Amino acid sequence: MRIANRRWITAGLALCVSASAALPSAGAASSGSSSPLGANEGVLYGEQLLLKPVATTAGSEAPGFEAANATNNSGMSGFFGPLELHGGESGTMWRTDAYPGADNWLQLDLGAVAPLGRMLIWNYNEPGGAEWGVKHAEVLYSVDGVRWSSAGGPGKKHKLEKATGSPNERASNLTNPVDFAGAPARYVKIVPDSHAASGNWGTGNDKDKHYGVAEVRLYRHANVVDEAGDSIAVARAKAGSERPDALAENAVNNYGMSGVGSRADTHGNEGAAMWSTADAPGAANWIEFDLGGTFPVGELHVWNYNATDSADRGIRWAKVKHSLDGIAWTYANGGAPLEFARASGGAREAASNLTNGSPVDLGGASARYVRIEPNPASDAEAPGNWGGGDAFGLAEARFYSAPGMIVESAPEWTSLFARTEGWTGSDGIFSIAYNGVDAQGASDRTDTLFLFSDTFTGSVDPVTKARDLQGFYNNTLATLEGSVPDPRNARFLWGSDGTGQDFSSIFEPDTPYAYVGTVAANVANNAFGMSPPALPNAPTAVTPPMPTDAHDNQKDGHTMWLSAADGGEHWIKFDLGATYALGRMPIWNYNQYDPAQPNVPYVDRGMKNVKIYYSTDDVAYTELQTDGYPFQFAKADGSPKLPATNLTGGGVVDFGGAAARYVKIVPNAAPGDGNWGGATGGEAAFGLSQVRFYTADGELLRFVEAEADSASSSAPAGNWYWLQDGLSLGDSFYAFPLNMAPDPTQPPGWQFKVVGVAMAKLPNVGGPALTGITQSDTPLYYETVVDYAPGVPGWQWPLKFTYGAGVMPNTAASGASDPDGYIYVYGYRDHAFERNLVVARVPEEKFESFNEWRFWGGSEKGWSRHIEDSALLLPGVNVSPELSVTRMAGGPLDGKYVLVYEKDSLSNTLEYSVADSPTGPFQAPVAFYYAPEPGMNPLTNTYNAKAHPHLSDVGELLISYNVNATDSNQHYVDGTIYRPRWLRMRWIE
Repeated sequence: MRIANRRWITAGLALCVSASAALPSAGAASSGSSSPLGANEGVLYGEQLLLKPVATTAGSEAPGFEAANATNNSGMSGFFGPLELHGGESGTMWRTDAYPGADNWLQLDLGAVAPLGRMLIWNYNEPGGAEWGVKHAEVLYSVDGVRWSSAGGPGKKHKLEKATGSPNERASNLTNPVDFAGAPARYVKIVPDSHAASGNWGTGNDKDKHYGVAEVRLYRHANVVDEAGDSIAVARAKAGSERPDALAENAVNNYGMSGVGSRADTHGNEGAAMWSTADAPGAANWIEFDLGGTFPVGELHVWNYNATDSADRGIRWAKVKHSLDGIAWTYANGGAPLEFARASGGAREAASNLTNGSPVDLGGASARYVRIEPNPASDAEAPGNWGGGDAFGLAEARFYSAPGMIVESAPEWTSLFARTEGWTGSDGIFSIAYNGVDAQGASDRTDTLFLFSDTFTGSVDPVTKARDLQGFYNNTLATLEGSVPDPRNARFLWGSDGTGQDFSSIFEPDTPYAYVGTVAANVANNAFGMSPPALPNAPTAVTPPMPTDAHDNQKDGHTMWLSAADGGEHWIKFDLGATYALGRMPIWNYNQYDPAQPNVPYVDRGMKNVKIYYSTDDVAYTELQTDGYPFQFAKADGSPKLPATNLTGGGVVDFGGAAARYVKIVPNAAPGDGNWGGATGGEAAFGLSQVRFYTADGELLRFVEAEADSASSSAPAGNWYWLQDGLSLGDSFYAFPLNMAPDPTQPPGWQFKVVGVAMAKLPNVGGPALTGITQSDTPLYYETVVDYAPGVPGWQWPLKFTYGAGVMPNTAASGASDPDGYIYVYGYRDHAFERNLVVARVPEEKFESFNEWRFWGGSEKGWSRHIEDSALLLPGVNVSPELSVTRMAGGPLDGKYVLVYEKDSLSNTLEYSVADSPTGPFQAPVAFYYAPEPGMNPLTNTYNAKAHPHLSDVGELLISYNVNATDSNQHYVDGTIYRPRWLRMRWIE
């Protein structure tokens, strides 16, 4: 399912930062590294952490090179990521006027005090003017714009690398960012040396008279939580009520604290550094903390409101609750209020915590949100504050981790797909390792192919985010060289040849099932036009194709094959995919009936006297001469439920164990001999409705391809492909596109339906070779109707199986730790508002032989040839139509099979489930993350979570999910909505 309308780190620093004290030195710039981001370091640059100034000013500005350019994202390739690039376009940067002297500074005003993290700077990048870029500068910060401290210590000068003037310029200090290490500030000022040869990259001559930078990105403080007991930096705080001079953010921004992250830090006693409600807030006296991801929360340490003259407004009796999604809450302490200790009002107040001296114990709860809800101040038995009238306050709150699972953003991956030019957003992201190794920890050994479905191309304004649409494609690709999500190493491919020169998708349906009319494929499709004598009355009553199945009498013959009505030899040929010892071949003869022309004998187009040939190589054929020879096919009667017609004597064609892969049926050429006379009595058109093949031991071959000399009508169905999962096998990439068709009966925006699953194959010659794409139909889609109350309208429910949602190779070549030689392909059963997990498998060496695929039928049926036997692996749980199953390596789930999906497809809740084998049983699901996007924009939704094992480190899972808009206009207003978001799931002890 898709949503788019197809048509259209740092603890232990001794920082004294009370409001009345001198501001401290922030941490020195971090040391360089051969890798631009260390392990899990990307989390420090999360999208939600980017601090956006309310004003950017400078001591000097050249016309057209205003200070605002340095922070408004102009010229950037994306919107927040640390690895994004600046293009070097004139007018997208800040530059001083000539000879600014001491007025060569740039200042950012954040609007409020925030805990500062890292700062990245893209140096001045205009071609021919890179020498104006800043070289050495002091970086100052302040809570009030009056008292300043220097990042790294007094007089510390930070050196920025010179830009190259290229259109792909990285941050100049990417490997050596300015790290404020959590210091609180509202203002940040970059002050270059005033001497040109030191302050910029010039040599001191007259040409070097300017100073400038292209972009500055300042991020809120975050830290990598490596082990239990580490502090968890809060991403955001909000409150039901706050005073303009005592914001909720003050309770988490280190303002007034003696340091960052430590339980032993103390708080000052000035109210300007704390949170306070307005007077009489009523039920709005709460404060809520967003940790920015899912953490196992151990302890909450509290520094109560500590202003010298009003410590009594500190919280006393309050309930504490936690939540994964901010909607469903669980109370700590069994729901009973806790008593918080009163602060003393002293200048160096230690954590006050609870009156018993202990912090709040959250027991390792898996949570993103924590809320403190004080009782009313008027509560006689358990008042919500310490007597400070009807106002409530808190100085600081800090959280510390317990052992368990962490799920946090992976912004370096998210930003790779947040682009401003060319490919500008899609859904349906899957990843395939070039070398076929799909195990964790393998990304440094291979490049990666990404698969996408509906895609926008064109541009997105980097400042306003407005979209300028150039093209819309149903599927596209991207390649990434190496394991780092560096946009310089990513190549996006769209259009038929990958260059965007046309508006065709890379994969366009071109299989037999992609055509409608009286085409040969109709005869080999076990479901097309066929039905059991009676519909099943329960999902468990769904059966595989049977000899008793009946064929319809479609008025145009479009569920059958009919040759062109011309002279010469006509034939239909079947490819069984491999050589089998064959048994019976039931036949349903041509059965067209048009009620508007009841007297036209269309059934007489059916074959009559025929020759049947078989071959193992499609070159040397042998005529079949078993019982019933010479073969005469019985005529159909035009009934709406035609049983197998077979031979005129009542027998069935039987190969008697003959070995064959190919079978050809050739009617005699003369009308009335090779057919029953045709619609006119002398029409040279020949047709069939259905042919099935059984092996000598009675097994139905479920997938047979058919071709014919001609068809009386054939036209493209007008379908398109949405890509599912795939893999690299041998020297080819494979994927399983959904064959999608228009369905005007559905609501606007949802007017499509799945009609099949194909296999797409493209050569892997060190990457995808788009000129060599081949396609085939597959037996990986099935639909029927369950009739719960025959004859009673409204009790007939569709039932569908769709495979390809997730692929898990469990082979030695894929890097599996315990390979069994099979490739497992997961899918889902849709029925009665449920979407349930199912699985099939095939030996690696028989991947393209669909008659060798087997479907897991549960412990009773085992591995079956029949998709109808597919058993539910996680009954009662709704999975998403894109998902993953991964055999974990390392961590507490080592050796387990982990299913990742989005609950109920569109719930915003991501879940995982664990099993001991690829077929389950899977355990009760665990919710691990709630996507926040719909909470920020109610016109959006999320869907299709999955893991990407080969991009994941050992013991971790890199996970993506898609975001889309429910109102198509949103795609043009905000071009950043429609793209995948990435997460990292890991465990700590």
